[in-house]
Amino acid sequence: MQRAANMGRDLKIAIGIPADDIYQAFIAYPGYQDIPSLCELSVDQVREANSQVWAPRWTQGLQKAEIQQLQSEGRKVFTWTLDESSYIEEFINEGQFDGILTNYPTIVSYYYYIK
Repeated sequence: MQRAANMGRDLKIAIGIPADDIYQAFIAYPGYQDIPSLCELSVDQVREANSQVWAPRWTQGLQKAEIQQLQSEGRKVFTWTLDESSYIEEFINEGQFDGILTNYPTIVSYYYYIK
């Protein structure tokens, strides 16, 4: 990241925490709170790991209250992997996510721009 900064680029790299075993290894590392991370687990684990990004599965629903809490703490929330057109429309129109990971970005673009 320092090399990118020296080149005038704004690059952010985060360690992914997709499972409990990875989470346990991560929080056992000295200074883990200062390492940029993206946590796919519970809100409590996001906070404990001091993750900058929470990435819940879209199958867990809109989770508006949890999203608002984390966003108020300065964290981002990206749902993944949202590929079903009707759910993409729902998440764009009713969700409060900072981003959506999908294999169909044109569908996301369509619903975003007609909103």
